[in-house]
Amino acid sequence: MESSCNCLTNLLKTSKDKVDFLFSHKDCFKEIYSKLISLPSQDSSDAVYASFMENLEKNCDAYGKCHNILDMMTLEKSPIKVQDKKSCKQTMLTGEFEDRSGNEKTIMSMRDSIQIVTFGDKGLYTKSRIKWIDECSYKVIFIESTNPFENGVLKKGDEREIRIIDIKNNGDVIFEVGMYDRWFVAKVTKLK
Repeated sequence: MESSCNCLTNLLKTSKDKVDFLFSHKDCFKEIYSKLISLPSQDSSDAVYASFMENLEKNCDAYGKCHNILDMMTLEKSPIKVQDKKSCKQTMLTGEFEDRSGNEKTIMSMRDSIQIVTFGDKGLYTKSRIKWIDECSYKVIFIESTNPFENGVLKKGDEREIRIIDIKNNGDVIFEVGMYDRWFVAKVTKLK
């Protein structure tokens, strides 16, 4: 726990912007994630994680400050850093993209005006129509899903705005998703 607290404290001092903070703060929890992998069951993992987070909240001032920053940051849009705006649409119009931020493999398939997100190995998917707003932003209009979570929060025709913030040379695309008056940052890597 001490190394996670030190990491968060350092992060508060060194983060350059919202995106840097959001992706860097996850690195502060590598210690606990590596322990969770070795536990025999999901129940024991949940208990250890809850205990770790509770201790961090009680004993690490930086933890509370980081949570406050994360809550505030979701209310504001990030500036678009893409130098050549045409590259946004060129990169995202068609292709396969992998989200490596979660615990399960998530693939986003873009085909001109349709986006299909496949979650893990269970065959769950969400299908949406794409409507481009400008070179670096588009809307996804929900069509259907086999994912219970997505069906719980979205109904047919619901729109979410996607804003491409940055495109890295290694194929990483950093973007924001606008939902419920908040902006959530995510990252995918182009596969093909």
